[in-house]
Amino acid sequence: MKKNDKAEVKVESMTNLGYGVARIGGVVTFVGGAADGDRAEIKIIKAAQGYNAARVERLIEPSAHRCDPGCPAYPRCGGCSFRHVTYEHEKELKRGFVEAAMKKNHVDIRVSDVVSDGNVSGWRNKVEYPVGGGYFGCYARHSHDVVRLPDSGCRIQDKAFDRITAHLSDAAAGIRGLRHTYLRRAVGTGEIMLCFVTEENAVIGRNVIDGVTREFPEIVSAVQNFNGSDGNVILGERTVTLWGKSTIRDVLCGLSFDMSPESFYQVNHGMAEMMYRRAAELLDLSPGSRLIDLFCGIGTIGLSVAAMSKDIRLTGVEINESAVINAGANARLNGIEAEFILGDANAVGEISADAVVVDPPRKGIGPELVGRLCEKGPEKLLYISCNPETLARDLAGLGKAYRWENAEPFDLFPRTGHVETVVLLSRK
Repeated sequence: MKKNDKAEVKVESMTNLGYGVARIGGVVTFVGGAADGDRAEIKIIKAAQGYNAARVERLIEPSAHRCDPGCPAYPRCGGCSFRHVTYEHEKELKRGFVEAAMKKNHVDIRVSDVVSDGNVSGWRNKVEYPVGGGYFGCYARHSHDVVRLPDSGCRIQDKAFDRITAHLSDAAAGIRGLRHTYLRRAVGTGEIMLCFVTEENAVIGRNVIDGVTREFPEIVSAVQNFNGSDGNVILGERTVTLWGKSTIRDVLCGLSFDMSPESFYQVNHGMAEMMYRRAAELLDLSPGSRLIDLFCGIGTIGLSVAAMSKDIRLTGVEINESAVINAGANARLNGIEAEFILGDANAVGEISADAVVVDPPRKGIGPELVGRLCEKGPEKLLYISCNPETLARDLAGLGKAYRWENAEPFDLFPRTGHVETVVLLSRK
């Protein structure tokens, strides 16, 4: 096949990016806008070595899994992957992605059904809007082109964000050097943080801050983050408080958590609570147990497990300094005795504990940590992962010393291609 050629295909499956997968003469063809079960006429937009990329030109027989996307920005906006299929089918697909990653890495494990609270709208409590053409939007898929949000707003984000960005849209055009506007809402308290991400010399006018905080009293923190780099990292290393507090406070699993703009915090409040309660249930720690929380962030997992257990000793390790400061403050805020250490969780030395929790970034845990856990790891290891591929890779290495029963997917990111997975490992 060559570029602009057309063909009739039956779509066999889907990728985690929401593309349909078909085969033409044995060559894998990724079809934008397709769903598994579609019979469609497609047009080749890229013929590469070993694969084709295509788009749907005409649906001949639509899949039984199709539904109305319900968003005028989809699929050009890169925020969602599965708005064109039913949510029940999306959960089946996500279970399949986890299962496929395990099989690829020769990990023999049962993958449970995807756990969900059924809430597919308004769940996202943090957004980072790029600025383009004087307006806020989202990046188009596979590009840095900014897609303007529809007047009805984004379907998956907190609805308060739509009103705030609509208010700020005119002001954004007048702020030289504004790169992103970042909003975070603490669902348990309603507090909102507004963060302007700018180039080094940008100035946010007092009239902008006064206007937005007067209009939206739920904004209790307005900060400015400076990022002059050309990379893809949104936040820079320096943040100043323009108005109000430097943190916002949430309530999660009955505990209070303060968070700074740089700190990691799960974006789906309801599903995070479900996952952390399951983590405590799986660990089932006895009084006096020692728990180490690696990649601990602001301490949400370790402190939640500690509160649901009895008299455990908690240590957390985190590489982000502001998150470590938040974690220590959160322990004191909730009356929980814990130690939080600034350091690289992958390079942690002696692991002397009854149980360890790891919740690493998408790249997973490093081979050195896998080796140390296998050599001198605890009786129980709870792995929480946002990437099935690196989870499966790490489980293959940990299998030298650990056994497991189930992988339990939790859908913290409905309508997107992401899924969290929880696995309890026990020493052989």
